[in-house]
Amino acid sequence: MRDATAQTLHGHFLGLIPSTKVVHKGRKPDVTMKTRTPKILVFDVAPSRLMEMSVDYYRECQIAGAGSVEVDVADDDTTIVSATRYLPADADVAAVVHDGVLQVLCTRAHRAPIVMCEFPEWTNYTVHRSRR
Repeated sequence: MRDATAQTLHGHFLGLIPSTKVVHKGRKPDVTMKTRTPKILVFDVAPSRLMEMSVDYYRECQIAGAGSVEVDVADDDTTIVSATRYLPADADVAAVVHDGVLQVLCTRAHRAPIVMCEFPEWTNYTVHRSRR
């Protein structure tokens, strides 16, 4: 879905990259700005390498063109799952909902996607596709 809501700065802490926002279970989009610092998890191509990182490192990954998924969770916090800037060019992030649980995936050409993490209590998510 790409509309005016998708182009807002909701949850996007850099405000640089247009994105697609998905609202769970028919809720209206929340276009207010988040004031808390998000939890940022950065991954390589294996789920065991998911690590918490700083906002500065996340910005570097975004400037380098890495994809990410921002997830608003039920307690009104935001978690960002971002690819590292060192991933191969064919690696990207995706998000799917399976039985009501949001799964953030690492995708690569000609390989099965890897589930990086799951969010059973999500409310909204925004996917920022890789620009590499």
